[in-house]
Amino acid sequence: MRKFESGTPECGLAMGILGAVIAFMILFLGFWRTAFVALLFAVGYFIGAVANKGEAVKIVINKIFPPKDE
Repeated sequence: MRKFESGTPECGLAMGILGAVIAFMILFLGFWRTAFVALLFAVGYFIGAVANKGEAVKIVINKIFPPKDE
């Protein structure tokens, strides 16, 4: 997948297409529906890509709400 490394013409084309798709989604669906689709995509990606989900959730929660040092 070296074709899609940052700075290559293929990557530029792919990002341009992605930008156009997002723009059309915002035009036809509206901002909040597009944001909802993006959120569901992120959740689906997380479920499919992360092997140790419990540990990953702990890390995210600790970054958002750092534990108090007592």
